[in-house]
Amino acid sequence: MSTPSCMREVLLMTLMVEVVSGNMRKKRVRCLLDCGSQRSYILRSTAEALHLKSLSSEKLTHSLFGGARTESKNHKRYSMRLRPVGRSTGYQFDFLDQDIICGVIPRIPKGPLMKELKGHRIWISDMGDDYPEIELLIGSDIFGQILTGEVIQLNEGLTAINTKLGWTLCGEPKELNVQSLEGAQSMLITNLHVQNMKVSDMWDLERIGITDEVQTFSTAVEDQLVQEQFLKGLSRYEDGRYCIGISREDQHYLKFLWWENNKIVEFRHKRVVFGVTSSPYLLAAVISFHLKNVHAKFEVVAEKLLHAFYVDNCVTSVDTNVELEVFIQQATAIMADAKMELRMWTFGPEQELSLQNVEPISPVLGLKWDRIEDSLFIPFKSEPISNLSKRKLLSIVHSVFDPLGFVVPVMVPAKLILQEAWATEANWDLPLPDELQSRFSTWYHGLSCISQLKFERRIGYGKRDSWSLHIFCDASKNAYATVIFLRSESSGQVYVKFVAAKSRISPLKKVTIPRLELLACVLGSRLAKYVVTALSLKEVPTYYWTDATVALCWIQREENWGVFVNNRVKDIRSLSKKEYWRHIPGKLNPADIASRGCTLQHLSQYGWWEGPEFLKASPEAWPKSEFSPNEELIAAEMKKKIIVDLSVKIERPEWFERFSSFSKIVRVFCWMIQQEKHFHEKENSVHGLQVVRGDDDVLRVKTRIIERDDDLSFLYPILLPSKHYLTECLIREYHLKYCHAGVQILAAKLRLQYWIFSSKRNIRSCVSRCVVCKRFTAKALTTPPIQLPLDRKAKATCQELKVGDIVIIELENKKRVMWPMGKIEKIYSSRDGASRVVQVRTSSGCLTRPIQKLYPLEVSTSGDPVLTRTTENRSRYGRLFISTKK
Repeated sequence: MSTPSCMREVLLMTLMVEVVSGNMRKKRVRCLLDCGSQRSYILRSTAEALHLKSLSSEKLTHSLFGGARTESKNHKRYSMRLRPVGRSTGYQFDFLDQDIICGVIPRIPKGPLMKELKGHRIWISDMGDDYPEIELLIGSDIFGQILTGEVIQLNEGLTAINTKLGWTLCGEPKELNVQSLEGAQSMLITNLHVQNMKVSDMWDLERIGITDEVQTFSTAVEDQLVQEQFLKGLSRYEDGRYCIGISREDQHYLKFLWWENNKIVEFRHKRVVFGVTSSPYLLAAVISFHLKNVHAKFEVVAEKLLHAFYVDNCVTSVDTNVELEVFIQQATAIMADAKMELRMWTFGPEQELSLQNVEPISPVLGLKWDRIEDSLFIPFKSEPISNLSKRKLLSIVHSVFDPLGFVVPVMVPAKLILQEAWATEANWDLPLPDELQSRFSTWYHGLSCISQLKFERRIGYGKRDSWSLHIFCDASKNAYATVIFLRSESSGQVYVKFVAAKSRISPLKKVTIPRLELLACVLGSRLAKYVVTALSLKEVPTYYWTDATVALCWIQREENWGVFVNNRVKDIRSLSKKEYWRHIPGKLNPADIASRGCTLQHLSQYGWWEGPEFLKASPEAWPKSEFSPNEELIAAEMKKKIIVDLSVKIERPEWFERFSSFSKIVRVFCWMIQQEKHFHEKENSVHGLQVVRGDDDVLRVKTRIIERDDDLSFLYPILLPSKHYLTECLIREYHLKYCHAGVQILAAKLRLQYWIFSSKRNIRSCVSRCVVCKRFTAKALTTPPIQLPLDRKAKATCQELKVGDIVIIELENKKRVMWPMGKIEKIYSSRDGASRVVQVRTSSGCLTRPIQKLYPLEVSTSGDPVLTRTTENRSRYGRLFISTKK
């Protein structure tokens, strides 16, 4: 089941319906009509809110967009009634529950479409600008039962379909503005089980040599479970050997048949046998467990062994002969404790001078080790080739095993030929074009002497305090590469040794040179992390060098870059600090030849493995080149801000179109005329002023004292608006100029040149916000007032309003002298017994007003029991009226 949303503003069939449960609980929900679904669904939360009872359950498997299938899942079946909004007639249907039906689907917006729908007498229940959740999905099992057959084609490019649950619209509108989700047009495929999709297929960048760490599937949880299971099944015999048991539920995978007493008997292994797929891991896990639990006196050697084993081979280095003897003795004892024998020891030249007939060449993890010269070289056997095909090409290129990257520049041309061969899409076994065969033959014949190149195994001299790691990065249009050198000092001499190098071919899809330079920096930072971890060089200073000024600015600047640059800059900064990156001229960058490629002869003459010459000098003499980057290329990768203006034209109908009765329209119109006198138009603020435009093109007020002999700025002051920022700044400046003067002084000083609307109100507001004035005019702290004495706590006699009282009605938009007078006819009581609203008869009719808006006349003639006890004549508020004596 899929829901396309907002690609080209296509509207889906949605409705607002009422769901009624068996216990008469009702809820108005939003429904989606999807004839592409075989079953109908309801949100599980909605079913629980209606307290629906499950009739049964079904186990279904959903087929998703693209042909993928989900795992089977149980769905509860409910029965409920659906009815249109505002109607009592309903229809009984069955639905299956589901956690999430689909994503966000926009509703039908209001606009010019309303007039056309009104002409066809169509009322749409699902209209608005918000996005309520879809709680109900009607599939093909119900869809045909609710159709009435009435279909109307609208002028807006939409189709109106009438159902038993109401009208709905679908289609692609021509002019209707539908709000796109998140301000951008996109195609969103939403299915029921998104977690079953292989999301990495959407943004996998392996084709350009980049695999972000966030894209790498983490197996930490699975590794922890496997480790726990391994420790549960691990046991040890009395002689020291380890045994790995198998859980009972897994033993049937290791069954075998045995012939015994003329009968076939079935046996099962209870421990892991040799030769299963997991044997390499189990061997490494047992060795790791054993080395972590040795005696304290063997901890140093055990820690060295822990990082020296490669399956069943141990490769490590020591500094002196004494350390070698101690290591061999303790390592043999440690492994012998687990009944594992370390044999076939091979040492360097200094330790084997006394031995005779010793083979000087030994294999070490795919390479060859010349123990006499203590150097490494790449084994390679050249063979004649003919009818070169893609299969042979791939085999020959990968036959050169160079894990450390000694001949990375030589392999770049071969990888480019391999890339071009793949672009031809030729058959695996058909001969390649003659041009490719000729180029590859030239390259292949140049590898004949590759085994003669020997590389010194030792890379560090002296104490580690003098060591420093240097990573160089560069890129060309064909490839990008990185190379690492280790600089060390011993006895006043500087050594620069090759450590590792890597290269990647540029993708077939063209990428700009600055981006390739940034990819080279990513490759360099990742290779540096691997080298630092493998050689335990965390305390050694690290320097990163590149001749790419644009990529260097991307790394060092704090800007909001685009997705491509931002992701890779984030990766680089997670592996290194931006302060470690430096610029180097291109002619001094040793990674330049690795990115362009060369022949083996040229590489030997270039002396690539010796590193750049400036590293042999002191750090003060290292290049500190000033560069001026191309700001246009840098800004081209800034994150673009897209501003989308979405407007929906809402056509407001006339007020009388909201009523269908003529008599009601007449009554409402009369009431509008009656209330018109209570709403007056706002007077013009310039009304009553003579505003003229001066010679300086400034608006001024012509006052009535122009005949006076005074300054023109006083006779014609500048007109300034009220509550304007410029006006506030002017008042604030005068306030400070005249030593925090008060309102009266500021009003007089400003009036000499300016005419400000509501000047005193604006001045008072500005002065009240002055911090200095607040500090000096603040009231002193006072103690809380004491309680009143008992003789002053008596209740005052106050007469309440009664029917027949004469009152004055407050009108907020009129002065007090214009307030009308009326007589109370009826008093309405609230639920708590208090009277808050009364009905008043006035000269213009009856009004209903709150008591707070009524003011009784001073003298009352009603017979109040409090007032009739005496012969005194008092007002409602207790004032005594004394008649004058003649």
